[in-house]
Amino acid sequence: MYKKLFLPFVILAGFLCFSQVIFSAVTQCDYAIKLAEELNLGKGLSVEEAISALTKVGIAPKEGFKCDVEVTREFLNEIQDLVIAAAEKGLIGFSPESATEIVASLSKDMGLPVPVPVGAVPPPPPPPPPPVSVSPTK
Repeated sequence: MYKKLFLPFVILAGFLCFSQVIFSAVTQCDYAIKLAEELNLGKGLSVEEAISALTKVGIAPKEGFKCDVEVTREFLNEIQDLVIAAAEKGLIGFSPESATEIVASLSKDMGLPVPVPVGAVPPPPPPPPPPVSVSPTK
């Protein structure tokens, strides 16, 4: 009886795990489209239009946007620095602080880590709870 239930359970569990990996992946081009829209560089943009709009205001990673590569924290950090620089130069209609909030908010909304400025250390994980002491009963 248990052997008959085990195989379908393993297949279902594997499918659920695999599907989460597939559906949670965000590519650099997906991010570029959303970022261009959030920075008011256009609405309903294609990948090419979004990348072009971002590049015109100086927001292009050193290695360019790669549509088949997932977004990493390093990518987000680089994009954040470029967005801040564009804001400081007046190339986008946001202050550096507002631009930073936009990038952080977009990252959260897309299920990505919040970027950390270059040179900054990401916040450490919260400390574990203190152990509960058990006093002996008399």
